[in-house]
Amino acid sequence: MIRKMVLTGGALALLSSVTLGVPLFSYARCGVDWLRSSANESMPLEWELKRARQMIADLKPEIEVNATRIAREKVDVNRLQKQLSETNTRLANARTDIERLTDDLRSDNQRYTYGGRTYTSSQVKNDLSNRFKRFKTQKATLDKLEQMLMARERSLQAAKDRMDEMLSAKRQLEVEVE
Repeated sequence: MIRKMVLTGGALALLSSVTLGVPLFSYARCGVDWLRSSANESMPLEWELKRARQMIADLKPEIEVNATRIAREKVDVNRLQKQLSETNTRLANARTDIERLTDDLRSDNQRYTYGGRTYTSSQVKNDLSNRFKRFKTQKATLDKLEQMLMARERSLQAAKDRMDEMLSAKRQLEVEVE
């Protein structure tokens, strides 16, 4: 029953605005705006102050959570930077070792001596192959660490921006209360 009344009323409003040229929708929108502004104007000042103070109090836990998030992100960024530096160092050492073994193999000797031990040409080639596989894995790891670091830095910046927004909103509310 109510559904039929709403549909009929809507159809009549639409039909009258189209046929008669009466802008019912603009009247309705104007009426809603008037009601909204009347309600805002009728609120006592003390009520508005309480509301503003409550909004300030509501922002404090969010600010604390965001500060914790920023601290956690900073720790993660520092850890990733250290890990990235260590991986870079290991990668540079691995590259040097690979180049040294490659140069040694170009001399076409049958025996090679490293660290007081003697190795055959096939053992050195095998070692070189294994080192190159590890080098490629370390390189892929380095690339992933760089991507993770960039993502963490973006996340840290977003958290800092969010913190700035919340602190600005809090200051604005405090100024309004004063």
